[in-house]
Amino acid sequence: MEIIDVKEEVIVKGVKFPVLNKNADLSEYIDQLKTGKYKTYDVLVKRKILCGYGDYVMLANDLLENRPEIWGNTGGFSVRASEVEQYGFDKYDSYHSMPENLQKLYSSLCMRNVTKVINIFNGEHFYVDVQGYEYARYVGF
Repeated sequence: MEIIDVKEEVIVKGVKFPVLNKNADLSEYIDQLKTGKYKTYDVLVKRKILCGYGDYVMLANDLLENRPEIWGNTGGFSVRASEVEQYGFDKYDSYHSMPENLQKLYSSLCMRNVTKVINIFNGEHFYVDVQGYEYARYVGF
């Protein structure tokens, strides 16, 4: 397994995140996708994990395991710096101090910060947004 912190901006549009989170393995998320129970987000890849088959299966089948060495310091949301300046988001202390119309605009421009887990042998992959935790709290495809 190789963990790579991504330096360049890698944006993936339209990643599907099943509505129910905190599932133990990928099959539970995939079942939700089949029923259409998901939300779509653009994501910013902050870290890549390149796995052989065994490591990929281990991560995919034990998503609730705390793994600070893998998931630590990732997650959250990003907005491009140019958009922050353009719309004046930087004039506010927090999201909650913005007027409602700017909150909606800000939300529409947000990208989830994710780790992309990749099986190097067959290209299968999934995205993880830990939202500050050390396990795979939200998983997208």
